Amino acid sequence: MLALLVGLFSMAQPDGLARDFEKLSAKERARIAKQEQDAAGKDPEYQAVMEAAEALFQGGQYEASMEKFKEARTMRPYNVYPKVKIQDLQALILKRDAEEAAATRPEPTIKPAPTVEPSMEVTPVPLKVEPEIRVVAQPVRARPTPVGTDRGRTGKAPPEKVQVQPKPVALEGQKDGEEGQRVYKEGRSVVVESRVTEEGRLVIYRKVSHPWGAVDHFREGVAISDRAYQQAMSDR
Repeated sequence: MLALLVGLFSMAQPDGLARDFEKLSAKERARIAKQEQDAAGKDPEYQAVMEAAEALFQGGQYEASMEKFKEARTMRPYNVYPKVKIQDLQALILKRDAEEAAATRPEPTIKPAPTVEPSMEVTPVPLKVEPEIRVVAQPVRARPTPVGTDRGRTGKAPPEKVQVQPKPVALEGQKDGEEGQRVYKEGRSVVVESRVTEEGRLVIYRKVSHPWGAVDHFREGVAISDRAYQQAMSDR
């Protein structure tokens, strides 16, 4: 505490006194600061000036309060408290003046944007012309003939689907007009012929298996799907 008083005490001195005080030893400066603290408490005139300065400070009269603290500093130049109070008041006055200046500064005038009357003229909008899209038909490529087919061996394309089958030659012992099934060859194709009764009449179904692997189905000589053929055979 004593060291703090000595440091503050050296700050509070007038220029001439401060230079003389700095020449003293630390022990001597501490002794003088202690004596000044005791003597200031017993100086009624100094205490009266300090009380008046403090009352003005509490009332917000910063300039008058600072003058009183300057008077107290002159009375006791070795005392640190008037010096500290003067510095505090100087900072408060600067802050107050800056706030008052900001409050009284006129607000910047904002000019309203000019009103633009709507124009009655209609600006034509250019039409966007889409580029013409041309579709080029791709050439149809012939399906390659599987290896091992008749075309691979003979150089000829396999026969197209037979839409109407010629009536085969009846096998020995087979009678027309009866239900049943028979297997025979037509060229190099194997034919399974089935005769079933549908709605009171006999209907002929054929399943033709070609040597290149394709299978065709017929009802009364007209091509049908595998599903329709299997459905007809399952209903027997």
